[in-house]
Amino acid sequence: GVKNLRIWLISLFFATLLVCCVGFLSFCTEFFSAVYHMEKADAGALASLGYWFTVVGGVAAGIVSRVRRSNSLKGQFIQLILCAVMSMAVYPFGFLVPQSGIVPFLFACGFVNGYTSGVLFGTVPRLVSHPQVTGVSMGIVFTCQNISSFCASPLTGACVNGGNWGGAVLPMLGITGMGLVFCILCTILQARRARMGAGLGHAAP
Repeated sequence: GVKNLRIWLISLFFATLLVCCVGFLSFCTEFFSAVYHMEKADAGALASLGYWFTVVGGVAAGIVSRVRRSNSLKGQFIQLILCAVMSMAVYPFGFLVPQSGIVPFLFACGFVNGYTSGVLFGTVPRLVSHPQVTGVSMGIVFTCQNISSFCASPLTGACVNGGNWGGAVLPMLGITGMGLVFCILCTILQARRARMGAGLGHAAP
């Protein structure tokens, strides 16, 4: 399970998404307070919407998974690539969003996180060669998830230090861009493995 490169690539993609998502949500209360002059209590309550909307994303992923084509492994990888593209379009620009766009942006922020989680957690068990290593594979995902969540605040804080809110844009673009690359590489490896399995007359996990 540890030698499965596809698991590592998909886990690193998830880590890049969380670095930017958690990084923004960790500092958006201070951002709303400093830039839009909100009371800290109001800013904190508003920021919590970013976490609540992850539920909507997770539910949406479950509904879409009921569609036969989207539930195929190919369909799941297509969804993950789309999630990687959406993360690039959303998270880097959190500290540039105008006050009128706060709620829609928080919706997008939480939705992408929740939807990606729903699809990814359903994809990982299908990439292992034997059910016995599923736990190890999920452990790799959770390890990357926890490390990225731990590092998100210090990394984002270093970028926006001194009220330089726009300083997070380029680093987050680079991080989410890396996530897209990881996701595409994992998709290519899976496609090659599937072709090899077809050539041998059976499906390759």
